[in-house]
Amino acid sequence: MDKIKLIIVDSDLAICENAKLALNCDKIDVVGIANNGLQCIELLKTISADVILTELMLPTMDGYMLIEYINNSDMKHKPKIFTMTGMLSDAMLTAVLKKGIIYYFIKPLDYTIIKQVILEKYTDMPLWDKLNNKQPVVKGEATGKSKMQVLDEKISKIFIMIGIPAHIKGYQYLRYAIKQVMADTKLINNITKQLYPLVAKEFASSPSKVERAIRHAIDVAWSRGKIENINKVFGFKVYSPNDKPTNGEFVALVADKLMHDLSEDRY
Repeated sequence: MDKIKLIIVDSDLAICENAKLALNCDKIDVVGIANNGLQCIELLKTISADVILTELMLPTMDGYMLIEYINNSDMKHKPKIFTMTGMLSDAMLTAVLKKGIIYYFIKPLDYTIIKQVILEKYTDMPLWDKLNNKQPVVKGEATGKSKMQVLDEKISKIFIMIGIPAHIKGYQYLRYAIKQVMADTKLINNITKQLYPLVAKEFASSPSKVERAIRHAIDVAWSRGKIENINKVFGFKVYSPNDKPTNGEFVALVADKLMHDLSEDRY
């Protein structure tokens, strides 16, 4: 599969540069950066882009006008449009959805999620197909949320109940590790040589730092004493206050619960 060619549009140059660094990978190539809609249009005259990730609030020509221009243009290859913004009212959301955007992201941006959502729209075998060789119908899909967003919300709810704070690195590492295990359950049998390096590569870290950060996240949850919530999440008494799971046990438990929940959502 050829790399997905991406243009990033934001008036904040730092956001553009950070997004470029975070999203460039073996499957995505950031081929251009623009600070407003007009600059993006100029880029499109010389660059054939697959995806545009644009802020809605832009000088000179805002995101709405840019989307309108692309929709009404005679381009042979129209890029798919994803939007981002720091604020999104119901009226704004209705307006952009009517213009046919693929997805919207709320700032501050989580580039891991952005990358996953973009890849979900283009890869032949997205995460969901890997789970059961078919695409489940997930609760929340009818509201316009992507399947990846629904999964992230389910993981976040579990972490909140258990007591894992969102600001620590282990939170992001755990979330990514759980989704990888859901896609390939064999990873749980080799977390040191396969799963930790996979997470480390995604976050430009090291396997040892990933292992320590995940361990810290679990330790924080148990130190908060929410054992009743922890057992409630899994539906039965799994642990006592002095009985903490290993990293692998915790990832496997959460991944197994999510796959069970998603299989129930399908029916």
